[in-house]
Amino acid sequence: MISAGVTSLNLPERIAAARQRIWFHAPPYGRFAAAAPLCEALHATLSRPQGPCLTIATLPCMEISWMPDFMRLLRPHANRQALQQELADSDNFLRQLKNDHPERVHIRTIHLRPSLPVLIIDDTIYFGHFAHSATLTPDGFWCTVTAPVEELLRIAAHPAMPHAAHGPVAEQHAAQDLVSEQYTAQMLVSEQHTAQVLVSEQHTAQMLVPEHRAALRIVEECVTSTCSAAESAVPFTQQTTTEP
Repeated sequence: MISAGVTSLNLPERIAAARQRIWFHAPPYGRFAAAAPLCEALHATLSRPQGPCLTIATLPCMEISWMPDFMRLLRPHANRQALQQELADSDNFLRQLKNDHPERVHIRTIHLRPSLPVLIIDDTIYFGHFAHSATLTPDGFWCTVTAPVEELLRIAAHPAMPHAAHGPVAEQHAAQDLVSEQYTAQMLVSEQHTAQVLVSEQHTAQMLVPEHRAALRIVEECVTSTCSAAESAVPFTQQTTTEP
């Protein structure tokens, strides 16, 4: 289904009825913070016993190389000061949510330039689009699809190809390999298990019906372009080249 404008999605009502998960991948969230019905629905749902958790993706700072252009795409008429303020307001909104519901709110930072805005509530995926337009993203077209999100999240959590170890960790493993044959055997078993998991997940992805395989691309956007604080070894300001 295609809707005109995010307000047509009736998000407060859908959030209030959420049972499994809520995932927001559509920062910044200044408009969310200003929408009282949506905030009330979020707080009520996150306070409900046995209610869902909220996973929410936030943008990095403006010093990251792709951020100025991306923010100009989102807010074409805003100056840098206004953009900084909107990011600060969004961060404050997330910080307050985390303070109010520390066990239910999980914040992830986007480390790759977003391709599209996504909202997931239970097994319903809502996604919009970015455009060079005076009409902002919330007022553009939004698509709604239903898919087995739990299964898609599991598949998206395993990359199509394993990444080779590198840097100090790899050197440490190499030294341990020389010292311990047992460690080498354990690593081989672990690698074989990882390969089996990857093959299994790839096979599962191939077996999806076309509609669910298409939905997997959107879920992968949410999973692979973000990381939690625990998953990030160094700050993003060190990971990403900044503008000169």
